[in-house]
Amino acid sequence: GQPIPSLPPMVVAFHKPKFVLSAMEEKHSNKMHLGMFLPETYKKVGMHPVGRLDYDTSGLMLFTSEGKLTQRLLHPKHKVEKEYVATVSGRVDHDQLKKQLEEDGVETTEGTHFANLLHVEVMSLEESEAIKNEHLDALNKKENDGELS
Repeated sequence: GQPIPSLPPMVVAFHKPKFVLSAMEEKHSNKMHLGMFLPETYKKVGMHPVGRLDYDTSGLMLFTSEGKLTQRLLHPKHKVEKEYVATVSGRVDHDQLKKQLEEDGVETTEGTHFANLLHVEVMSLEESEAIKNEHLDALNKKENDGELS
């Protein structure tokens, strides 16, 4: 008979909320982590997050059980485009940031990652303070609810 073609890798898309660790478990604190959101059936087949997002950020995360797919998506040599939006307090030197991202890159354990700086928007002090206060309020709420240690 004919060999049965293999199935494409399973990929799950998940929107990681703020204040969730990009780990499948957390033994050193009572912080929420990705393992709390992924159904047991997915954990049993070895689903793992593809990459990480910082604890205080939100965004799209992918899960898969295919190590080759994970490497293809994460390793800089494959040049898979990703898009990030960041809010920074203080002054940003546009030219220096552009050079850092596009020419020098950012070193990680996987290698040097390069990025295109698409847009820099200067906010008023009031807008910046409102974002900072929203962030601090959310952190305080988490701390008061016992989710931070």
